[in-house]
Amino acid sequence: MTKSFESARVSLDRSSFLRISGEPGTELTCLQGCLRITHDGSPAAIELHAGQRHAVRGGPGVIVSAFESSVVQVFRPAAQPVGAVRHLHGMSGPTYFWLSAFLRRAVALDA
Repeated sequence: MTKSFESARVSLDRSSFLRISGEPGTELTCLQGCLRITHDGSPAAIELHAGQRHAVRGGPGVIVSAFESSVVQVFRPAAQPVGAVRHLHGMSGPTYFWLSAFLRRAVALDA
C-alpha cells in the first residue's frame, strides 16, 4: 500500500536506495552527504550535494541512492480536495462531475 506524505526526511547508507513516484512538483533536497537521482526510463543521473535541490518533472518513478551516508528530504505539495478545486476554478455542471470522478479514480488507483 502506498501512503502519501507532504514531507519526509530519509537517511540513506551507501548501500541503500529510496524509490518514490515521479509525481510532478515533488522536490528532493540533499541535507547531508551526496545523492544520485535517476528517473525511470532515463539513462541520465543527477548528482546532488548537501544544500542542493532537484524538482521532479513527472514520470513513472525516481530512484535516490547515496554515494555515502546521506540525508534526503522529500517534499510533495499537498493535494487539494475536490470541493476546493471546484471553488477555486468556478467549475459546475458536467466539467465538475467529470473532474471529480477522474480524481476519485486516481486516488483509488494510488491506494
